[in-house]
Amino acid sequence: MEEAIQTACRRTLKHSHTVNNNNTKKSVPWWTVGLTVMRKKVNVNRRLYQRTRHDEALRERRKATYMEAKRAYQAEIKKTKSTSW
Repeated sequence: MEEAIQTACRRTLKHSHTVNNNNTKKSVPWWTVGLTVMRKKVNVNRRLYQRTRHDEALRERRKATYMEAKRAYQAEIKKTKSTSW
């Protein structure tokens, strides 16, 4: 019985082949290791800012640090993109 079901399944259902492609995302040619480091620092600063709730002075300092890191990161992306062409 099991053999008959398996045979019927093989005849009627499509069998898709899986491709072992670990690199599913296409990287951009202008991306650098420095940008990765900067992105991680920006994310750390953002999380610190978001988690500070009760101390308003500390929250404002962390917000300023985060915004400055974000501006520098975005400027570096823009500069790297333009120099890669």
